[in-house]
Amino acid sequence: DYFIVTGTVLDAKTSKPLAYAHVGIPEKGIGTTTSLDGDFTLKIPNEYRQSTLLVSYVGYTTYRKAISNIQEPITIKVQSSPTNLQEIVVMDETGI
Repeated sequence: DYFIVTGTVLDAKTSKPLAYAHVGIPEKGIGTTTSLDGDFTLKIPNEYRQSTLLVSYVGYTTYRKAISNIQEPITIKVQSSPTNLQEIVVMDETGI
């Protein structure tokens, strides 16, 4: 016994779709990625109805919403957030 959650993930500022955003319930091992148009469909077992839906995308804040509060189809707008990454130096075995 499952239920389906469908929706679209957009940039909050530009309203452009975010392709390949991660959508799911990570602690339950359930997830998918958005299409090129930002659309997703997620099949969730009824027993996880009280879980939290997470949407993550590099450079954006993580979106969280209780699945029980979702009205379908859902439009999720995520805020951009600067991310600082550490520099990585790749060298061959000679060290040159």
